[in-house]
Amino acid sequence: MNHVLRNLVVVAVLTMMSCATLKESTVDDSEAAASVRSVKELYEKVGLLHEQVRDLVSHVYCPNDNVRKFVQSCPRNVGMECSKDAIEDVLKVMGSFDHVMLYYRQGQAADDLLPLRRERVKRLVNDHKWTVNTQLLVVSLPMNDRSFAEAQRLGAEVHKFLRQVVLPQARPDVQPPKLLGPYDIGCSSRQEILRRYERIFGDKPFPGEPPASEKRTVVWAFLVDC
Repeated sequence: MNHVLRNLVVVAVLTMMSCATLKESTVDDSEAAASVRSVKELYEKVGLLHEQVRDLVSHVYCPNDNVRKFVQSCPRNVGMECSKDAIEDVLKVMGSFDHVMLYYRQGQAADDLLPLRRERVKRLVNDHKWTVNTQLLVVSLPMNDRSFAEAQRLGAEVHKFLRQVVLPQARPDVQPPKLLGPYDIGCSSRQEILRRYERIFGDKPFPGEPPASEKRTVVWAFLVDC
């Protein structure tokens, strides 16, 4: 009889311990689920705050509505912002943005630059005020309507040169910016666009670079924070 009673007591104790463990496990699971929800909510709040900061930076450092719309919409191919005409229109009003102009003869490599022009490229990277929005915009103007392949080649090479050579040397402290483009534009507004930029200090061809009288490809590299 005592043996049976003892066994019953043991079973009862084990049952109580099992119930307690199950209750504790249920509590732990509930706390874990609550923690997961809290973390998810925190990530959502941080994401929203990050977007608000980006929007604020965009309006402060990129006050031109047309440029901001182009930079934000073109990579997603939204609307007509990526048409050659739209790119030309935006390029006409971007003279005040941090940029460098590069002039190339047929077959010239993107990194084959005069010392003065190479210095301009380094200054673009060093002097720019980097933000969470900083992106590299590359636009090329072909020699003529039959030279788009050459313009596209140089646009891609300029991008690679800036990201893989200039940036690591000049600004190893910053993350390589996202790329916009390379885009190429038509020749319909060629002279008007070039006249606008050649009034800017440092944008005219230096001695030794191809002048307007030669066939040449022109490449713009902008750092924008739209």
